Amino acid sequence: MSDTEAKPETLEWRIFLLGSEPKRGLLVVLVSAVTLWFVHDFAGSAWITGFAAFILLASLSNFLLPTRYRLDDTHALIRNPLYWRKRAWTEFRAISHRGDRVNLRTLPHESRLDHYRGMLIIMDPARRDEILAFMSERIGEDQDGSA
Repeated sequence: MSDTEAKPETLEWRIFLLGSEPKRGLLVVLVSAVTLWFVHDFAGSAWITGFAAFILLASLSNFLLPTRYRLDDTHALIRNPLYWRKRAWTEFRAISHRGDRVNLRTLPHESRLDHYRGMLIIMDPARRDEILAFMSERIGEDQDGSA
């Protein structure tokens, strides 16, 4: 991008992993159904089974439901019908990426705490370079393949 071109202030895209990985989706649905059957058989309660179904759906929502990503000058946002998370760029110290996944890290060096404190963003493969450049401008350090 040349200096005269305007850089985007906001990047947005949508990822639907279930739609792009149908074999994995079938496996997830089957394992979930078996799990709920065991819960119902063990607990014998439709209420407990319904609660377990909601917890299971919420925990798998990034895979089962369309997820929207939005990056602007001050924040990164992940949103789907059951989950949303908005974090300021100032909270992050480093970026690591592998394939189409980017881990925004809160510590300068890779740590086990990154799974709890960081933020995982799945990139649109067609806009990979644009998204990485946008993040690198806001965070700084970029470490290829260390995610």
